[in-house]
Amino acid sequence: MAAIARARLAHVPGAAVVQESFERWEPTVHGVNVVASANAWQWLDPAVRWRKAADLLAADGHLALLWHDLIGYSPPNFAARFAEVGGALNPALAATSEAAASTRYPFTRSLDGEAFVATLNTYGVNDALSTVERERLARVLGALIDDEFGGVVHKHEDAVLHLARRR
Repeated sequence: MAAIARARLAHVPGAAVVQESFERWEPTVHGVNVVASANAWQWLDPAVRWRKAADLLAADGHLALLWHDLIGYSPPNFAARFAEVGGALNPALAATSEAAASTRYPFTRSLDGEAFVATLNTYGVNDALSTVERERLARVLGALIDDEFGGVVHKHEDAVLHLARRR
């Protein structure tokens, strides 16, 4: 991802891509216009992320946080079956939540079983499972999507942008 970011930002004066954890990174710049995080802010240490972002920003700089909120699935009965089947192997998958946001950009992803499980694993919801449990969950959810839903489900999401200005 860093290589892609470097290539896309090559023409932007002053843009830099740093390949280091935010918590360990020792900035050599301050007064930046934007500090941005896409689908990662929740993984950062709360004792570090807010203070370091504020220290980096110019007086009128912006903190831009982007993540995705699940809106739902289709076919309509997939959500209930996912909570039932997945929740039997990982109780965290039976829970649902809603979030408030500043600006929302709706989109849909069509996922086969493998892509669904790969996406699910990026959220950290399966981190507490052992490798054997994760592999079993992947097989069971893949079979669910293949056998009951024709090999594909549609994940409806909002890309959510929270934008704050330092004053």
